[in-house]
Amino acid sequence: MLLVLIVGFTCGAIYVSVSEPPFLLGGVIFGFMAVAGTFAFPSKIVVSSRKLSEVKWWGIRTEIQWKDVSRIEYHRGPSTTVVRSKSGEKVVHSGWNRDSNGFLTECERRSHVHAIESDM
Repeated sequence: MLLVLIVGFTCGAIYVSVSEPPFLLGGVIFGFMAVAGTFAFPSKIVVSSRKLSEVKWWGIRTEIQWKDVSRIEYHRGPSTTVVRSKSGEKVVHSGWNRDSNGFLTECERRSHVHAIESDM
């Protein structure tokens, strides 16, 4: 669904830029929406027996050892789980990722840290 929106905004940006009369402001707005949509893609989350990893599509990798987990936050509204390490790094499992409840349960089981819930 997200990919369809990104492609749609890209096509919209091209169309309003090259149609007669060209509407550059529309092209900029549609182009901005297309670029912003690419940052909304959920990261790849990998759970192993020793660590939790998040790999963003542009290559940034965050790894947290289970023994270094200091806090788990679960935000019910957007179904987002945030796992924080003692050093301040964080891995975010968004509502766009699969199985939010399963991920939360697995993090609590492996890290032995109980999640703090909020409505945010």
